[in-house]
Order: sequence, then structure tokens, then C-alpha cells
Amino acid sequence: MNDDERYRQLALFSLIVAEVVFTPLVIGGILLFLFRNHALRTGIAVFGAIAGLGLAFFRIGIMLRKKNGSDTQGK
Repeated sequence: MNDDERYRQLALFSLIVAEVVFTPLVIGGILLFLFRNHALRTGIAVFGAIAGLGLAFFRIGIMLRKKNGSDTQGK
């Protein structure tokens, strides 16, 4: 494995970690802020975080399919 491939894998890994951490945090935080006076605000924020996690994995799947598609076309 050459250095370029290692850097690509490191960039992909860091993007995946950022996506999995950042998206649920933002969506959960926004819902917590919007429903701050609601009785079930914690449950709503948890639901938002889980939905954000699902969105993050969906976006990661799309990104990996694009990466794998471009790898097979180049060979």
C-alpha cells in the first residue's frame, strides 16, 4: 500500500468519524433547543440523535458506493 492510498483511507476514516459524531449531535441539539419547554424534550432530542445517526450512515453508504464505483471504473 503506497502513501497516497493510506492518506485516502485516513481521510475516509476521519470523514466517517466526523459524520457519525457531528450529524447526530447537531440534529439532537437543534431538536433539544426547539422543544426546550416541552415535557418530553429529552426523548425528542434522543430521537433526533438516532435519526441523525441513521442519516449519517446513509450518507456514508452513498459515499462508499461512489468510492467503490470509481475504483472499479479505473481498472
